[in-house]
Amino acid sequence: MLKCASFFAGVGGIDLGFEQAGFEVVYANEYCEKASLTYKENHVIPLDVRDIREVKSDQIPDFDIMLAGFPCQAFSVAGYRQGFDDEKGRGNLYFELERIIKDKMPQIVFLENVKNLLGHDKGRTFSVIRDSLETLGYNIHYKVLNAAEYGNIPQIRERIYVVGFLDKEASERFQFPPKINLETGIADIADFKTKVEDKYYYSDKCVFYDKLVESITKNDTMYQWRRKYVRENKSNACPTLTANMGTGGHNVPLILASHGIRKLTPKECFMFQGFGSSFKTPKKVANSHLYKQAGNSVVVPVIRRIADSIKDSIKPDNTPPDNPILPIELIPVEGCTDGTVVALVTINRPNKLNALNADVTSAIKTMVKWAETEKLVRCLIITGASPVKPEEGKRAKPNAFVAGADITEFLGADSKEITTKFTNNAIEALWNISKPTIAMVDGFALGGGLEVACSCDIRIASSRSKFGTPEINLGLIPGYGGTQRLVSLLGYGKALEMVYTGEMIGAEEAQRIGLVNHVVEVEELKQKALDMACLIATKSSNTLRVAKETLRSALDEGLTNGVATEAKAFANLFDTADKEIGVKAFLNREKPEWKHE
Repeated sequence: MLKCASFFAGVGGIDLGFEQAGFEVVYANEYCEKASLTYKENHVIPLDVRDIREVKSDQIPDFDIMLAGFPCQAFSVAGYRQGFDDEKGRGNLYFELERIIKDKMPQIVFLENVKNLLGHDKGRTFSVIRDSLETLGYNIHYKVLNAAEYGNIPQIRERIYVVGFLDKEASERFQFPPKINLETGIADIADFKTKVEDKYYYSDKCVFYDKLVESITKNDTMYQWRRKYVRENKSNACPTLTANMGTGGHNVPLILASHGIRKLTPKECFMFQGFGSSFKTPKKVANSHLYKQAGNSVVVPVIRRIADSIKDSIKPDNTPPDNPILPIELIPVEGCTDGTVVALVTINRPNKLNALNADVTSAIKTMVKWAETEKLVRCLIITGASPVKPEEGKRAKPNAFVAGADITEFLGADSKEITTKFTNNAIEALWNISKPTIAMVDGFALGGGLEVACSCDIRIASSRSKFGTPEINLGLIPGYGGTQRLVSLLGYGKALEMVYTGEMIGAEEAQRIGLVNHVVEVEELKQKALDMACLIATKSSNTLRVAKETLRSALDEGLTNGVATEAKAFANLFDTADKEIGVKAFLNREKPEWKHE
């Protein structure tokens, strides 16, 4: 679950929308005393009520998403539109957000403001905000959305929403939600029948009561008193709620109810912003403040839909390729809140001892391509299917990781056909994947099966496993890179012995000579592999990738060049976000929350 920090939280409308979408709000800040009372009445997390200018970044818990409906009066058509030069200091509060963004660098920034922000000062104001975010590395999306078209709320309320992603791929997946039909009517929210408190009704004591009676004649629409005249809203929706409702109440929408002409109650105003009927309005907060709070708030269902779209973009459908010959199980990693998984990949030809054929190798290449692009897949385990239970009277087949290549495909093949087949092959694809790989071996790992295991970074075997390169007995040698990788793993002499003799060795001997990292009993094998994979998956994926590339350079470049490659890679890591996160976490004795970059 990604964590959100909310600034200028108001009564918590943005927070509520993101919580409904499954995010967790871990920090909220609201300076207005009256709004903070309403927030506390409806939310359980502690509220920081200091002026944002007094809040230091290191006093804010780490978070993944910044939420901010920063003050809009400086840009609103309902105000003086002084922008960044607002005499009350509200226009430059965006730069307090910029300060915190620079220090915390959350994955995502979500901003909300009035529609006029987009065109204020001929677009220059919005350009400053957009440029500041893009300079910090955010990929920006923005759109003006109307609550009646995007939230199924009968209020004409247009607001600009800005979403910024550090992750370019997540940004490319993001789309604002599409329009939806308006199915909620004003009578579903405003109560035209029930008698409310007398203070909400107009009477002949009101100096403009006669004008109200003359103009407010329909009980299926809404009106507003505009200082000198009555305006009917002819769109069958609530007019835009504004903070000015709290300054004399002249902007509060009016209805012709069963018991007379009245203005909406504060609770009804909040409901026209999409707050549910369970939303609480504190008794010790005056109606003038409640009207102002409702007018300053956001339309919760619109926020919820945008939050859902954000969630879809950062947690894409990582469904693996569906191939029965190579099933893939995604196993969540405990302690990782971003959806990190380990992929358990099973070569599934148990009746053929999981021998490699064209279908298997094609599936492996497809799997590698998929895994390479799935950011949440941090580590892979490769294994072979267990033998199926034999029919009565028949002997059970032995356990096999992969018993080799399917020899039937070799019969009659010539060099041209084999060259085509073995060029850019599946085992090389597995070897070249940038992510950590573990071979979980139970049973025979022979010929091509041993080469699959050797193409993985780590090998864990059951005590009953057997390893060998029997190709010599077919008049062949290993063809999937086995001659090269065995030399790097075992040394020249031991590799020659295995290839020359074609004999099998047991798991204990394989561990002794360095072919296998760990040997465990059969019943412990899967847990051992999963424990190691999950441990690896908790590390920075960027640093793991660099480590793999650097260690591989030792095989290709020799000692002198390899050391130079390591030095360069080591230095480059000092420019990454994860280095800073890791060092700070170590010094503070905390668990690092990697950005994987």
